[in-house]
Amino acid sequence: MRKIIVMKKISLLFTLIVSWTLIFSQVTENTTNNIDVPVKGCCDPPNVTINIPAGTSVLNADNTITLSQNIQVNTSPVKLITSIQAELNYFEFIPGSEDCLACNKNSITFGNFIKGTISSTPAVGSGTHVMTSNFTGPKPPGTFPASLTISLPPVVKCCEGLVRWCIRYVITFDDCTVCTKVVCYEKKKTATDSNFNLTTKSGKP
Repeated sequence: MRKIIVMKKISLLFTLIVSWTLIFSQVTENTTNNIDVPVKGCCDPPNVTINIPAGTSVLNADNTITLSQNIQVNTSPVKLITSIQAELNYFEFIPGSEDCLACNKNSITFGNFIKGTISSTPAVGSGTHVMTSNFTGPKPPGTFPASLTISLPPVVKCCEGLVRWCIRYVITFDDCTVCTKVVCYEKKKTATDSNFNLTTKSGKP
């Protein structure tokens, strides 16, 4: 579901919020746990432990932002991983003022994955909200470095802004178990910053 909300204040400043919320069968509206369990117990520690430590990001010259994020997976007993998927299920951009926004406000053109790799494996799904790396040979548990690039709305370079988004990381194992974890990010940019400052949160925004 894609929503555009525009609010104008008396000061002529306004907030443009673009958000996507994808609804998945494993998650109910009141879910607070950041690990979704498709089969009770199968994705609970010590069977499966998914850890998403703090990531880093870079604001690129082509009006995109690249997130570098390690995905840590441990299992007991050991089982192999066949694919890792990143789902962009929430995106929100708030400019510092109405003058920050360029003429193009078409939400279809931003808030999408542009490219990505997970554990050095190219991910498929450019231009969508889902990027998937399918491993040609199943991989043992461990740390999987991910690089994900997301398109941003066009803004004036010297403007401030705030970006929030959530990514659901989906881990598929060779025994067909699927475990997921949602992580939310918040990024700020000041008028003098070339890059956003990254904040990582677990769960819903």
